[in-house]
Formats: sequence, structure tokens, C-alpha cells
Amino acid sequence: MSQNRRRRFNGSDFFRNIFQKIVFICVEKSLADGRLFFTDSTHIKANASRKTEYIKQTEEVTNEYLKELDQYEETIRSHLESEGKIKPARCRKRKEKTETVHRRVGSTDPESGFYKRKGKAEGMHYLSHETVDSKNGIIINVAATAGNVHDSQPYIKRLDYIEETIGLKIQTACADSGYDTNLIHQQLSERNIDFYTPKRPGSKRGTAEFQRKDFQYDEEQVEFIYPGGKELPLNRLNRTTNTVTKEYRCPKAVCKDCPLRSRCIGEKGAEKRIQVNIFEETVQKNHKKDGTETHTRVLLLRQIWSEGCFAAQKARPNFFFGIFSYLLKLPTLKMGFAP
Repeated sequence: MSQNRRRRFNGSDFFRNIFQKIVFICVEKSLADGRLFFTDSTHIKANASRKTEYIKQTEEVTNEYLKELDQYEETIRSHLESEGKIKPARCRKRKEKTETVHRRVGSTDPESGFYKRKGKAEGMHYLSHETVDSKNGIIINVAATAGNVHDSQPYIKRLDYIEETIGLKIQTACADSGYDTNLIHQQLSERNIDFYTPKRPGSKRGTAEFQRKDFQYDEEQVEFIYPGGKELPLNRLNRTTNTVTKEYRCPKAVCKDCPLRSRCIGEKGAEKRIQVNIFEETVQKNHKKDGTETHTRVLLLRQIWSEGCFAAQKARPNFFFGIFSYLLKLPTLKMGFAP
């Protein structure tokens, strides 16, 4: 089996074509319908010794996830500038960024990535991202990445692959909390796909008494009104590495003389700022379903089909090895390509 992979089928789509043909048959027989999909990832240990690991300085180019975020930022910035809501940016042209980083790599298997998560064995791993149809638990798509790739990066691309190549129209999607990012919520909303993720834990930000919920938003004036009656107008569009927010700010001079200053920003704060993610409306719309009967049922099905699927694969690896060994013994596989 190993030699076939290394020599006979190295660099080919042989195994992908076998898998895809089986999926096509399942769709044809109505065993999968796309009404509800579950996606999750599991780590797979690379066959690499920890002794071969070393720190390597590499240059990384901006990934697809950040490129898509750049496009959203540019569109929203242009809209706000044209309406006079924010000041025009000095330099609008965004160049592809190349960042120099230090990463732990393994000389035995350089395609794997260093995996380190709480409660999991660290080391060189791969991540298997799998999407399962809820009707009968059929695995629709599998994508392998290095262990240090975030779950959210290949997600949208794999869903588009399912719709464009497999031909299934996705109606509802459910994924683990690792996929609960603002950009994914927005992109699925634009595709008219209902999205479910585990409930977000509520947490108090900062030590000040007044929280975000205590400020009233004036949509017409595009500003927040704080409990003392003063305004926090939209000041700028703020970009961090993985997110874009609208920043509402109250001038320092106004905050300085405010009688509610200590309750709003504390004694050490200089001015009140409120950060609102550009996709917050879509995210809140999806999370309003948290705790509902449908949300609870969908998450329960995810445990059965998605997590249960991983458990079966890891508990019975010899079963899946036997299937591929049998396929390799067949004289001819009529799948539109030569074996």
C-alpha cells in the first residue's frame, strides 16, 4: 500500500477520484441531499520524530482568508468615505504582505505542521477537515492541511467545491466553534446558508461599570449615545490582523469633564471607544438562534455524525485500509481515468 502511494500513484488524483465517484453515487441514490452539513477537523499525527524538529525562519504570504477580508474592508471603507462618515485614507492601495516568521518544522515530514492545542498531544500533525451530510452520515468532502492551519481557512473554499463539483445545494451548515468567525458568518449569509455554531459564552469586557449594552445606537446619525447623553460618533475604520471594526470615539476633552467618567472608562482611561465588527449584524442574527430547539437538535446531530465519524475512523483504521487495498486489486476501475 505504501509503495503504491509513493511510486504508482504519487502526484495523481487516484484516491480523490475514487472518493469523489463514491460520493456521486451516494448523491444519485439520494443518500445525501445537502439540507444540513456538518464540518469539523481532527488532528492526525505525522510519522515524524520529535527529535527532527527545529525552528525555521520562513516568509509567509497573506493567505486567502485575509485577502477576502481586505476586499470587504475596501468596499466598506469606500462607502463610508463617499458618504463623509470617515476621513479618506492616505494610501488606499494594499500590497500583498510577506511576513517573516519563525516556525517549528520537522525535517522528516516538512509538509506537516506543529500542532499545539490545550488538552491535545503537541507535535507534528496534519488536520483532516471533513464535511458530513446529515441524512445518512455520508462524508461529502475531505481536505487535508498542515496541523498549524486554522480551521476557518479552507472552510468556504470546500463548501464552494461541494456546490460546484458535487452539485449539492447547501441549505444549512453547522460547524465547531473554531469556524465561528465573523467573515464566515458573512460569507454564508451571502450564499443564503443558515449557519449554526456552539453558543458563544458571555463575558464582561474591561473593569468599567458601563458595558456596550448600556449604550444606545443611533442608526440615523451613525453614533452611540452613552448613559450621560453624550455622543460617540463614528471615527474610523480600524483594521487588525484578522478583523475589521468600526471605531466610535468620544473626544478626550468631553470624557475629561464627564461626571460619569469613572463608571464609563475608569480612572486610568483617556477616552471612551466602542469597537463594532463590520459583520456584527450578521453574526448576531445567526447567534439569536442559540439555545432554540432547532439549534439544540442541530448540535446534537453534529455530535452523532461529525464527531462520531472521526471516532469510527480512529477506532477502526484497519477497516478503511482494507477497503483501499481491495480497490487496488481490481483489474480496471471504470471511473473515467486509467488506474
